[in-house]
Amino acid sequence: MMTERISAENLMQHVRYLSGFEKLSGSRGAHQAVEYITDVLHKNDVPVEIYRFQEYLSNPISSMLQLQDGQVIRSRPRSFSLNLPRGLKGELVYDDSHWKKKLTPLEVSKRLAGMKGKIVLSHGFDERYAKQLEKAGALAWIQIWDSPETEIHEDTVSSVWGTPDLDSSLLLLQIPVLCVNLPDGNRLIQYAKEAAHEVFLSTCVETAVQEVEVPVALIQGESEEFVLVSGHYDTWYAGAMDNVTANAACLEIARVLQKGDKPRRTVRIAWWAGHSNGRYAGSAWYYDHFFQDLRKHCLAHINSDLIGSQLGEVATVITTGLEGRNFEKELIRTVDPQAPVAFKRFGRGADQSFWGAGIPYNLMTRYEVLPEKRTTTAPGGSPWWHTKEDTFEKVSPEVLLKETKIFLENVALFAGQEILPVDFSGYFGQMIERLQSVQEQSDDCFDFSPCIEAVKKIQEKTTALYRQLSGEARNRLVKLVGGTMNWLMQTYGSPYGQDLAYAYGMFPHLTAVAGSYRKNTDPAGFLFLQTEFQRQKNRLLTELELLEEKIGWFGQA
Repeated sequence: MMTERISAENLMQHVRYLSGFEKLSGSRGAHQAVEYITDVLHKNDVPVEIYRFQEYLSNPISSMLQLQDGQVIRSRPRSFSLNLPRGLKGELVYDDSHWKKKLTPLEVSKRLAGMKGKIVLSHGFDERYAKQLEKAGALAWIQIWDSPETEIHEDTVSSVWGTPDLDSSLLLLQIPVLCVNLPDGNRLIQYAKEAAHEVFLSTCVETAVQEVEVPVALIQGESEEFVLVSGHYDTWYAGAMDNVTANAACLEIARVLQKGDKPRRTVRIAWWAGHSNGRYAGSAWYYDHFFQDLRKHCLAHINSDLIGSQLGEVATVITTGLEGRNFEKELIRTVDPQAPVAFKRFGRGADQSFWGAGIPYNLMTRYEVLPEKRTTTAPGGSPWWHTKEDTFEKVSPEVLLKETKIFLENVALFAGQEILPVDFSGYFGQMIERLQSVQEQSDDCFDFSPCIEAVKKIQEKTTALYRQLSGEARNRLVKLVGGTMNWLMQTYGSPYGQDLAYAYGMFPHLTAVAGSYRKNTDPAGFLFLQTEFQRQKNRLLTELELLEEKIGWFGQA
Protein backbone atom coordinates (compact mmCIF):
# COMPACT_ATOMS: atom_id res chain seq x y z
CA MET A 1 0.00 0.00 0.00
CA MET A 2 1.08 3.56 -0.67
CA THR A 3 0.41 4.43 2.97
CA GLU A 4 3.25 2.09 4.03
CA ARG A 5 5.68 4.57 2.46
CA ILE A 6 4.76 7.26 4.98
CA SER A 7 7.70 7.85 7.29
CA ALA A 8 6.91 8.51 10.95
CA GLU A 9 10.46 9.80 11.34
CA ASN A 10 10.01 12.36 8.57
CA LEU A 11 6.71 13.52 10.03
CA MET A 12 8.13 14.19 13.47
CA GLN A 13 11.27 15.80 12.05
CA HIS A 14 9.07 18.32 10.22
CA VAL A 15 6.90 18.87 13.29
CA ARG A 16 9.88 19.39 15.57
CA TYR A 17 11.42 22.03 13.31
CA LEU A 18 8.26 23.94 12.33
CA SER A 19 6.92 24.04 15.90
CA GLY A 20 10.12 25.68 17.09
CA PHE A 21 9.04 29.24 16.31
CA GLU A 22 6.00 31.48 15.84
CA LYS A 23 4.63 31.90 12.31
CA LEU A 24 1.97 34.61 12.07
CA SER A 25 1.51 35.66 8.45
CA GLY A 26 3.68 38.57 7.42
CA SER A 27 6.33 37.78 10.03
CA ARG A 28 9.92 36.58 9.67
CA GLY A 29 8.81 33.26 11.18
CA ALA A 30 6.26 32.77 8.42
CA HIS A 31 8.95 33.34 5.79
CA GLN A 32 11.20 30.87 7.61
CA ALA A 33 8.42 28.26 7.47
CA VAL A 34 8.02 28.77 3.71
CA GLU A 35 11.77 28.41 3.24
CA TYR A 36 11.67 25.09 5.07
CA ILE A 37 8.62 23.79 3.18
CA THR A 38 10.10 24.64 -0.21
CA ASP A 39 13.50 23.23 0.75
CA VAL A 40 11.96 19.87 1.71
CA LEU A 41 9.94 19.80 -1.52
CA HIS A 42 13.02 20.58 -3.64
CA LYS A 43 15.03 17.84 -1.92
CA ASN A 44 12.29 15.39 -2.87
CA ASP A 45 12.09 16.64 -6.48
CA VAL A 46 8.59 18.01 -5.99
CA PRO A 47 7.90 21.06 -8.20
CA VAL A 48 6.69 24.04 -6.17
CA GLU A 49 5.70 27.60 -6.98
CA ILE A 50 5.64 30.39 -4.41
CA TYR A 51 2.93 33.03 -4.83
CA ARG A 52 3.67 36.40 -3.23
CA PHE A 53 0.87 38.89 -2.70
CA GLN A 54 -0.57 41.33 -0.19
CA GLU A 55 -3.07 40.56 2.52
CA TYR A 56 -4.94 42.66 5.06
CA LEU A 57 -3.69 41.28 8.37
CA SER A 58 -4.55 42.04 11.99
CA ASN A 59 -2.24 41.15 14.88
CA PRO A 60 -3.52 41.41 18.47
CA ILE A 61 -0.64 42.80 20.55
CA SER A 62 -1.92 43.58 24.06
CA SER A 63 -4.90 44.76 26.07
CA MET A 64 -5.63 46.21 29.49
CA LEU A 65 -8.73 45.57 31.61
CA GLN A 66 -8.81 47.38 34.94
CA LEU A 67 -11.46 47.50 37.66
CA GLN A 68 -12.37 50.57 39.72
CA ASP A 69 -10.15 49.46 42.61
CA GLY A 70 -7.13 49.25 40.28
CA GLN A 71 -7.19 45.48 39.97
CA VAL A 72 -6.07 44.29 36.50
CA ILE A 73 -7.78 41.31 34.86
CA ARG A 74 -5.69 39.32 32.39
CA SER A 75 -7.05 39.64 28.84
CA ARG A 76 -6.21 39.45 25.14
CA PRO A 77 -7.57 41.61 22.29
CA ARG A 78 -9.18 40.06 19.23
CA SER A 79 -7.74 40.18 15.74
CA PHE A 80 -9.60 42.78 13.61
CA SER A 81 -11.12 44.50 16.63
CA LEU A 82 -10.64 48.24 17.08
CA ASN A 83 -7.18 49.47 18.02
CA LEU A 84 -7.75 51.76 21.02
CA PRO A 85 -4.45 52.37 22.84
CA ARG A 86 -5.78 55.38 24.79
CA GLY A 87 -8.61 53.26 26.09
CA LEU A 88 -12.07 54.05 27.39
CA LYS A 89 -14.08 53.84 30.57
CA GLY A 90 -17.67 52.70 30.92
CA GLU A 91 -20.21 50.83 32.98
CA LEU A 92 -19.82 47.05 32.85
CA VAL A 93 -23.03 45.13 32.11
CA TYR A 94 -23.50 41.39 31.77
CA ASP A 95 -25.62 40.14 28.88
CA ASP A 96 -26.77 36.59 29.52
CA SER A 97 -28.97 36.49 26.40
CA HIS A 98 -26.07 35.32 24.29
CA TRP A 99 -25.39 32.54 26.77
CA LYS A 100 -28.97 31.29 27.09
CA LYS A 101 -29.41 30.80 23.32
CA LYS A 102 -33.15 30.17 23.74
CA LEU A 103 -34.38 33.73 23.97
CA THR A 104 -36.73 34.81 21.20
CA PRO A 105 -35.53 37.31 18.58
CA LEU A 106 -37.76 39.95 20.21
CA GLU A 107 -36.23 39.35 23.65
CA VAL A 108 -32.73 39.57 22.18
CA SER A 109 -33.60 42.85 20.41
CA LYS A 110 -34.89 44.36 23.65
CA ARG A 111 -31.78 43.27 25.52
CA LEU A 112 -29.46 44.73 22.88
CA ALA A 113 -31.31 48.06 23.02
CA GLY A 114 -30.07 48.47 26.59
CA MET A 115 -26.39 48.16 25.67
CA LYS A 116 -25.88 51.69 24.36
CA GLY A 117 -22.91 53.37 26.04
CA LYS A 118 -22.03 50.21 28.00
CA ILE A 119 -19.08 47.84 28.09
CA VAL A 120 -20.74 44.49 27.49
CA LEU A 121 -19.61 41.27 29.13
CA SER A 122 -20.95 38.04 27.66
CA HIS A 123 -20.10 34.47 26.76
CA GLY A 124 -19.24 33.32 23.27
CA PHE A 125 -17.30 34.61 20.29
CA ASP A 126 -19.94 35.14 17.61
CA GLU A 127 -18.91 37.71 14.99
CA ARG A 128 -22.51 38.59 14.21
CA TYR A 129 -23.15 39.39 17.86
CA ALA A 130 -20.16 41.76 17.77
CA LYS A 131 -21.75 43.72 14.93
CA GLN A 132 -25.09 43.74 16.75
CA LEU A 133 -23.39 45.26 19.80
CA GLU A 134 -21.69 47.86 17.64
CA LYS A 135 -25.00 48.78 16.02
CA ALA A 136 -26.64 49.01 19.45
CA GLY A 137 -24.03 51.58 20.51
CA ALA A 138 -22.04 49.44 22.93
CA LEU A 139 -18.60 50.85 23.77
CA ALA A 140 -16.79 47.51 23.82
CA TRP A 141 -17.25 43.77 24.18
CA ILE A 142 -15.51 41.52 26.70
CA GLN A 143 -15.81 37.90 25.66
CA ILE A 144 -15.87 35.13 28.26
CA TRP A 145 -14.44 31.81 27.10
CA ASP A 146 -16.92 29.03 27.78
CA SER A 147 -14.67 26.30 29.23
CA PRO A 148 -12.36 26.38 32.27
CA GLU A 149 -8.83 26.42 30.79
CA THR A 150 -6.80 29.30 32.18
CA GLU A 151 -4.87 30.22 29.02
CA ILE A 152 -6.69 32.70 26.79
CA HIS A 153 -7.33 31.47 23.25
CA GLU A 154 -6.38 33.82 20.42
CA ASP A 155 -9.05 34.41 17.78
CA THR A 156 -10.50 36.87 15.30
CA VAL A 157 -13.74 38.82 15.53
CA SER A 158 -13.97 39.84 11.87
CA SER A 159 -17.09 38.99 9.93
CA VAL A 160 -15.26 39.59 6.63
CA TRP A 161 -13.94 36.45 4.94
CA GLY A 162 -10.54 37.03 3.34
CA THR A 163 -9.38 40.41 2.10
CA PRO A 164 -12.21 42.95 2.31
CA ASP A 165 -13.69 44.41 -0.88
CA LEU A 166 -15.45 47.73 -1.46
CA ASP A 167 -18.62 46.69 0.36
CA SER A 168 -17.37 44.24 2.98
CA SER A 169 -14.69 46.72 4.10
CA LEU A 170 -17.57 48.78 5.51
CA LEU A 171 -18.37 45.87 7.85
CA LEU A 172 -15.00 45.82 9.63
CA LEU A 173 -15.64 46.12 13.36
CA GLN A 174 -15.38 49.55 14.99
CA ILE A 175 -15.42 48.61 18.68
CA PRO A 176 -12.66 47.08 20.82
CA VAL A 177 -13.10 43.42 21.70
CA LEU A 178 -11.07 41.45 24.19
CA CYS A 179 -11.34 38.03 25.81
CA VAL A 180 -10.94 36.73 29.35
CA ASN A 181 -10.85 33.17 30.61
CA LEU A 182 -13.82 31.56 32.34
CA PRO A 183 -12.63 31.92 35.97
CA ASP A 184 -12.00 35.66 35.49
CA GLY A 185 -15.20 35.93 33.48
CA ASN A 186 -17.21 34.53 36.38
CA ARG A 187 -15.58 37.06 38.72
CA LEU A 188 -16.52 39.86 36.32
CA ILE A 189 -20.11 38.64 36.16
CA GLN A 190 -20.40 38.94 39.94
CA TYR A 191 -18.67 42.33 39.80
CA ALA A 192 -21.20 43.60 37.23
CA LYS A 193 -24.14 42.27 39.25
CA GLU A 194 -23.04 43.79 42.57
CA ALA A 195 -23.40 47.41 41.50
CA ALA A 196 -23.05 49.81 38.57
CA HIS A 197 -19.28 49.41 38.36
CA GLU A 198 -17.13 51.06 35.74
CA VAL A 199 -14.11 49.40 34.14
CA PHE A 200 -11.27 50.78 32.03
CA LEU A 201 -9.97 48.97 28.97
CA SER A 202 -7.54 49.58 26.16
CA THR A 203 -6.37 47.55 23.18
CA CYS A 204 -3.37 47.46 20.88
CA VAL A 205 -4.18 45.77 17.57
CA GLU A 206 -1.92 46.23 14.54
CA THR A 207 -3.95 45.97 11.35
CA ALA A 208 -2.24 46.67 8.04
CA VAL A 209 -1.46 45.46 4.52
CA GLN A 210 1.50 43.06 4.44
CA GLU A 211 3.11 40.75 1.91
CA VAL A 212 2.73 37.00 2.35
CA GLU A 213 3.85 33.84 0.60
CA VAL A 214 1.85 30.76 -0.40
CA PRO A 215 3.77 27.72 -1.67
CA VAL A 216 1.86 25.32 -3.95
CA ALA A 217 3.37 21.96 -4.88
CA LEU A 218 2.41 20.08 -8.04
CA ILE A 219 2.23 16.33 -8.49
CA GLN A 220 1.54 16.07 -12.20
CA GLY A 221 -1.09 13.55 -13.21
CA GLU A 222 -2.24 12.15 -16.52
CA SER A 223 -5.00 14.76 -16.85
CA GLU A 224 -5.51 18.43 -16.05
CA GLU A 225 -8.24 17.52 -13.57
CA PHE A 226 -6.87 17.92 -10.08
CA VAL A 227 -7.35 17.33 -6.38
CA LEU A 228 -6.58 20.36 -4.20
CA VAL A 229 -4.91 19.40 -0.91
CA SER A 230 -4.36 22.16 1.64
CA GLY A 231 -3.59 23.34 5.15
CA HIS A 232 -2.52 26.68 6.60
CA TYR A 233 1.09 27.13 7.71
CA ASP A 234 0.65 30.35 9.69
CA THR A 235 0.14 29.82 13.42
CA TRP A 236 -0.65 31.48 16.70
CA TYR A 237 2.47 30.93 18.80
CA ALA A 238 4.34 27.69 17.96
CA GLY A 239 1.15 26.05 16.69
CA ALA A 240 2.32 22.44 16.83
CA MET A 241 -1.17 21.00 16.34
CA ASP A 242 -2.59 24.06 14.63
CA ASN A 243 -1.27 23.63 12.08
CA VAL A 244 2.31 22.29 11.97
CA THR A 245 1.21 18.66 12.07
CA ALA A 246 -0.90 19.14 8.95
CA ASN A 247 2.02 20.92 7.25
CA ALA A 248 4.18 17.89 8.01
CA ALA A 249 1.52 15.53 6.67
CA CYS A 250 1.26 17.55 3.44
CA LEU A 251 5.04 17.44 2.99
CA GLU A 252 5.14 13.69 3.49
CA ILE A 253 2.18 13.13 1.15
CA ALA A 254 3.94 15.21 -1.51
CA ARG A 255 7.08 13.10 -1.15
CA VAL A 256 5.23 9.78 -1.37
CA LEU A 257 3.09 10.79 -4.34
CA GLN A 258 6.08 12.18 -6.26
CA LYS A 259 8.03 8.93 -5.77
CA GLY A 260 5.09 6.80 -6.88
CA ASP A 261 3.45 6.17 -10.22
CA LYS A 262 1.89 9.13 -12.02
CA PRO A 263 -1.68 9.53 -10.72
CA ARG A 264 -4.71 9.67 -13.00
CA ARG A 265 -5.42 13.22 -11.83
CA THR A 266 -3.00 15.97 -10.83
CA VAL A 267 -2.57 16.82 -7.15
CA ARG A 268 -1.92 20.38 -5.98
CA ILE A 269 -0.80 20.86 -2.40
CA ALA A 270 -1.14 24.36 -0.96
CA TRP A 271 0.14 25.81 2.32
CA TRP A 272 -2.06 28.83 3.08
CA ALA A 273 -1.06 32.12 4.68
CA GLY A 274 -3.49 34.48 6.40
CA HIS A 275 -5.60 31.82 8.07
CA SER A 276 -5.07 33.02 11.62
CA ASN A 277 -4.59 36.78 11.35
CA GLY A 278 -6.16 37.29 7.90
CA ARG A 279 -9.48 35.44 8.20
CA TYR A 280 -8.61 32.82 5.53
CA ALA A 281 -7.13 35.46 3.22
CA GLY A 282 -4.66 33.05 1.58
CA SER A 283 -7.19 30.48 0.41
CA ALA A 284 -9.57 33.29 -0.59
CA TRP A 285 -6.80 34.89 -2.70
CA TYR A 286 -6.14 31.58 -4.43
CA TYR A 287 -9.85 31.18 -5.12
CA ASP A 288 -10.03 34.65 -6.67
CA HIS A 289 -6.97 34.23 -8.86
CA PHE A 290 -7.51 30.62 -9.96
CA PHE A 291 -11.30 30.68 -10.14
CA GLN A 292 -11.65 29.47 -13.75
CA ASP A 293 -9.10 26.73 -13.23
CA LEU A 294 -10.84 25.55 -10.06
CA ARG A 295 -14.27 25.70 -11.70
CA LYS A 296 -13.23 23.71 -14.75
CA HIS A 297 -10.80 21.16 -13.34
CA CYS A 298 -10.94 20.74 -9.54
CA LEU A 299 -12.79 17.62 -8.37
CA ALA A 300 -11.99 17.61 -4.67
CA HIS A 301 -10.69 19.88 -1.92
CA ILE A 302 -9.15 17.90 0.94
CA ASN A 303 -8.11 20.18 3.79
CA SER A 304 -6.16 19.29 6.93
CA ASP A 305 -6.34 21.16 10.22
CA LEU A 306 -5.79 20.25 13.89
CA ILE A 307 -4.33 16.77 13.53
CA GLY A 308 -1.87 14.77 15.64
CA SER A 309 -3.44 15.38 19.06
CA GLN A 310 -2.35 13.12 21.90
CA LEU A 311 -6.02 13.28 22.99
CA GLY A 312 -7.38 12.11 19.64
CA GLU A 313 -9.42 8.90 19.72
CA VAL A 314 -12.39 9.33 17.35
CA ALA A 315 -11.68 9.31 13.62
CA THR A 316 -13.83 12.27 12.59
CA VAL A 317 -14.84 12.97 9.00
CA ILE A 318 -15.96 16.52 8.20
CA THR A 319 -17.60 16.47 4.79
CA THR A 320 -20.33 17.70 2.48
CA GLY A 321 -21.21 14.03 2.12
CA LEU A 322 -21.33 13.25 -1.62
CA GLU A 323 -18.90 10.34 -1.34
CA GLY A 324 -21.05 8.64 1.30
CA ARG A 325 -20.31 7.53 4.83
CA ASN A 326 -19.54 3.92 3.91
CA PHE A 327 -16.78 5.06 1.58
CA GLU A 328 -14.98 6.93 4.37
CA LYS A 329 -15.63 4.24 6.99
CA GLU A 330 -14.07 1.56 4.78
CA LEU A 331 -11.14 3.81 3.95
CA ILE A 332 -10.44 4.51 7.64
CA ARG A 333 -10.68 0.82 8.50
CA THR A 334 -7.85 0.03 6.06
CA VAL A 335 -5.59 2.11 8.31
CA ASP A 336 -7.20 1.75 11.75
CA PRO A 337 -9.74 -1.11 11.89
CA GLN A 338 -10.76 -0.46 15.51
CA ALA A 339 -11.22 3.30 15.38
CA PRO A 340 -14.65 4.71 16.26
CA VAL A 341 -15.80 6.91 13.35
CA ALA A 342 -17.88 10.08 13.59
CA PHE A 343 -19.22 12.42 10.91
CA LYS A 344 -19.72 16.18 10.95
CA ARG A 345 -20.75 18.87 8.51
CA PHE A 346 -18.53 21.79 7.60
CA GLY A 347 -19.06 24.93 9.62
CA ARG A 348 -18.03 28.38 8.44
CA GLY A 349 -14.26 28.18 8.77
CA ALA A 350 -11.08 26.20 8.10
CA ASP A 351 -10.14 27.76 4.74
CA GLN A 352 -13.32 26.55 3.05
CA SER A 353 -13.10 29.39 0.51
CA PHE A 354 -13.99 27.37 -2.58
CA TRP A 355 -17.74 26.72 -2.54
CA GLY A 356 -18.58 28.79 -5.60
CA ALA A 357 -16.16 26.92 -7.87
CA GLY A 358 -18.41 23.89 -8.18
CA ILE A 359 -16.10 21.38 -6.46
CA PRO A 360 -18.14 18.22 -5.79
CA TYR A 361 -16.02 16.74 -2.96
CA ASN A 362 -14.96 18.66 0.14
CA LEU A 363 -13.66 16.89 3.22
CA MET A 364 -11.16 16.69 6.04
CA THR A 365 -10.37 13.97 8.55
CA ARG A 366 -8.82 14.11 12.00
CA TYR A 367 -8.86 12.27 15.32
CA GLU A 368 -10.84 14.20 17.92
CA VAL A 369 -11.44 13.84 21.65
CA LEU A 370 -14.21 11.48 22.73
CA PRO A 371 -17.33 13.51 23.59
CA GLU A 372 -17.39 12.20 27.16
CA LYS A 373 -13.75 13.25 27.67
CA ARG A 374 -14.04 16.81 26.35
CA THR A 375 -13.03 19.53 28.78
CA THR A 376 -13.06 22.46 26.36
CA THR A 377 -15.25 24.10 23.76
CA ALA A 378 -12.21 24.57 21.49
CA PRO A 379 -12.33 22.87 18.05
CA GLY A 380 -11.36 19.21 18.09
CA GLY A 381 -11.50 19.15 21.89
CA SER A 382 -7.91 20.42 22.27
CA PRO A 383 -7.60 22.75 25.29
CA TRP A 384 -4.36 24.28 23.97
CA TRP A 385 -5.91 25.45 20.65
CA HIS A 386 -4.72 28.99 19.76
CA THR A 387 -2.59 29.28 22.92
CA LYS A 388 1.12 29.25 23.74
CA GLU A 389 0.59 25.72 25.11
CA ASP A 390 0.20 24.31 21.58
CA THR A 391 3.73 22.87 21.61
CA PHE A 392 5.62 19.89 20.25
CA GLU A 393 4.95 17.80 23.38
CA LYS A 394 1.18 17.83 22.67
CA VAL A 395 1.64 15.83 19.46
CA SER A 396 1.17 12.07 19.37
CA PRO A 397 3.44 10.45 16.75
CA GLU A 398 1.14 7.42 16.61
CA VAL A 399 -2.04 9.43 16.04
CA LEU A 400 -0.33 11.68 13.49
CA LEU A 401 0.94 8.67 11.55
CA LYS A 402 -2.57 7.17 11.36
CA GLU A 403 -4.08 10.49 10.34
CA THR A 404 -1.47 11.05 7.63
CA LYS A 405 -2.11 7.58 6.21
CA ILE A 406 -5.87 8.24 6.10
CA PHE A 407 -5.16 11.65 4.56
CA LEU A 408 -2.93 10.09 1.88
CA GLU A 409 -5.43 7.32 1.18
CA ASN A 410 -8.14 9.90 0.53
CA VAL A 411 -5.90 11.94 -1.74
CA ALA A 412 -4.71 8.87 -3.65
CA LEU A 413 -8.22 7.52 -4.17
CA PHE A 414 -9.68 10.79 -5.43
CA ALA A 415 -6.63 11.31 -7.63
CA GLY A 416 -6.58 7.76 -8.96
CA GLN A 417 -10.03 6.19 -8.85
CA GLU A 418 -11.58 5.92 -12.30
CA ILE A 419 -15.19 6.37 -11.17
CA LEU A 420 -15.74 8.81 -8.33
CA PRO A 421 -17.69 7.56 -5.25
CA VAL A 422 -21.27 8.72 -4.77
CA ASP A 423 -24.14 8.26 -2.33
CA PHE A 424 -26.99 10.32 -3.75
CA SER A 425 -29.48 9.04 -1.19
CA GLY A 426 -27.48 10.22 1.81
CA TYR A 427 -26.28 13.38 0.08
CA PHE A 428 -29.68 14.71 -0.94
CA GLY A 429 -31.33 13.20 2.13
CA GLN A 430 -29.41 15.52 4.46
CA MET A 431 -30.61 18.56 2.48
CA ILE A 432 -34.24 17.48 2.49
CA GLU A 433 -34.07 16.68 6.21
CA ARG A 434 -32.65 20.14 6.96
CA LEU A 435 -35.32 21.97 4.97
CA GLN A 436 -38.12 19.93 6.51
CA SER A 437 -36.76 20.50 10.00
CA VAL A 438 -36.64 24.29 9.62
CA GLN A 439 -40.12 24.27 8.06
CA GLU A 440 -41.41 22.67 11.27
CA GLN A 441 -39.75 25.23 13.55
CA SER A 442 -40.58 28.51 11.84
CA ASP A 443 -43.59 30.69 11.06
CA ASP A 444 -46.16 29.40 8.55
CA CYS A 445 -45.38 32.30 6.22
CA PHE A 446 -42.02 30.66 5.46
CA ASP A 447 -43.06 28.01 2.94
CA PHE A 448 -40.26 25.56 2.21
CA SER A 449 -42.37 23.05 0.29
CA PRO A 450 -41.38 24.27 -3.22
CA CYS A 451 -37.72 24.05 -2.21
CA ILE A 452 -38.11 20.55 -0.79
CA GLU A 453 -39.89 19.33 -3.91
CA ALA A 454 -37.27 20.90 -6.17
CA VAL A 455 -34.42 19.17 -4.30
CA LYS A 456 -36.28 15.84 -4.48
CA LYS A 457 -36.75 16.32 -8.22
CA ILE A 458 -33.03 16.93 -8.77
CA GLN A 459 -32.24 13.83 -6.73
CA GLU A 460 -34.59 11.68 -8.82
CA LYS A 461 -33.32 12.98 -12.16
CA THR A 462 -29.66 12.71 -11.15
CA THR A 463 -30.05 9.17 -9.79
CA ALA A 464 -31.93 7.97 -12.87
CA LEU A 465 -29.46 9.51 -15.32
CA TYR A 466 -26.44 8.26 -13.38
CA ARG A 467 -27.69 4.67 -13.79
CA GLN A 468 -27.87 5.14 -17.56
CA LEU A 469 -24.31 6.46 -17.83
CA SER A 470 -20.94 4.81 -17.50
CA GLY A 471 -17.28 5.74 -17.25
CA GLU A 472 -16.20 9.36 -17.37
CA ALA A 473 -19.75 10.53 -18.17
CA ARG A 474 -20.72 9.58 -14.61
CA ASN A 475 -17.91 11.73 -13.21
CA ARG A 476 -18.98 14.72 -15.28
CA LEU A 477 -22.54 14.39 -13.98
CA VAL A 478 -21.27 14.15 -10.40
CA LYS A 479 -19.17 17.29 -10.82
CA LEU A 480 -22.10 19.21 -12.29
CA VAL A 481 -24.63 18.20 -9.65
CA GLY A 482 -22.36 17.93 -6.61
CA GLY A 483 -20.59 21.19 -7.35
CA THR A 484 -23.86 23.08 -7.79
CA MET A 485 -25.53 21.62 -4.71
CA ASN A 486 -22.47 22.25 -2.51
CA TRP A 487 -22.50 25.89 -3.54
CA LEU A 488 -26.23 26.21 -2.82
CA MET A 489 -26.24 24.47 0.54
CA GLN A 490 -23.04 26.10 1.87
CA THR A 491 -23.49 29.72 0.72
CA TYR A 492 -26.06 32.45 0.24
CA GLY A 493 -24.29 34.81 -2.16
CA SER A 494 -22.44 35.07 -5.45
CA PRO A 495 -19.98 32.37 -6.55
CA TYR A 496 -17.48 35.12 -7.38
CA GLY A 497 -17.02 36.39 -3.83
CA GLN A 498 -17.10 35.26 -0.23
CA ASP A 499 -20.04 35.25 2.15
CA LEU A 500 -19.53 36.80 5.57
CA ALA A 501 -18.08 34.54 8.24
CA TYR A 502 -21.37 34.07 10.10
CA ALA A 503 -22.35 30.48 10.84
CA TYR A 504 -25.96 29.75 9.84
CA GLY A 505 -25.80 26.07 8.90
CA MET A 506 -26.92 24.34 5.71
CA PHE A 507 -28.68 26.63 3.21
CA PRO A 508 -27.62 29.76 5.14
CA HIS A 509 -30.03 32.72 5.17
CA LEU A 510 -32.79 30.51 3.76
CA THR A 511 -32.81 28.49 6.99
CA ALA A 512 -31.91 31.52 9.16
CA VAL A 513 -35.65 31.77 9.89
CA ALA A 514 -35.49 28.74 12.19
CA GLY A 515 -37.19 29.58 15.50
CA SER A 516 -38.60 32.85 14.16
CA TYR A 517 -42.32 33.56 14.39
CA ARG A 518 -44.26 36.76 13.88
CA LYS A 519 -45.18 36.82 17.57
CA ASN A 520 -41.61 36.44 18.89
CA THR A 521 -39.81 38.87 16.56
CA ASP A 522 -40.01 42.64 16.36
CA PRO A 523 -41.88 43.88 13.25
CA ALA A 524 -38.84 45.31 11.50
CA GLY A 525 -36.73 42.22 12.19
CA PHE A 526 -39.48 39.95 10.94
CA LEU A 527 -39.85 41.97 7.75
CA PHE A 528 -36.10 41.71 7.16
CA LEU A 529 -36.30 37.93 7.61
CA GLN A 530 -39.21 37.67 5.19
CA THR A 531 -37.33 39.68 2.59
CA GLU A 532 -34.17 37.60 2.91
CA PHE A 533 -36.13 34.35 2.87
CA GLN A 534 -37.94 35.24 -0.34
CA ARG A 535 -34.72 36.24 -2.09
CA GLN A 536 -32.98 33.07 -0.99
CA LYS A 537 -35.97 31.00 -2.02
CA ASN A 538 -35.88 32.63 -5.46
CA ARG A 539 -32.17 31.89 -5.68
CA LEU A 540 -32.51 28.23 -4.76
CA LEU A 541 -35.50 27.53 -7.01
CA THR A 542 -33.97 29.32 -9.99
CA GLU A 543 -30.60 27.61 -9.65
CA LEU A 544 -32.26 24.20 -9.27
CA GLU A 545 -34.33 24.92 -12.38
CA LEU A 546 -31.16 25.76 -14.31
CA LEU A 547 -29.49 22.63 -12.95
CA GLU A 548 -32.44 20.51 -14.05
CA GLU A 549 -32.08 21.93 -17.57
CA LYS A 550 -28.36 21.10 -17.61
CA ILE A 551 -29.08 17.56 -16.45
CA GLY A 552 -31.56 17.26 -19.30
CA TRP A 553 -29.01 18.50 -21.86
CA PHE A 554 -26.47 16.16 -20.30
CA GLY A 555 -28.75 13.20 -20.88
CA GLN A 556 -29.19 14.12 -24.55
CA ALA A 557 -25.46 14.50 -25.22
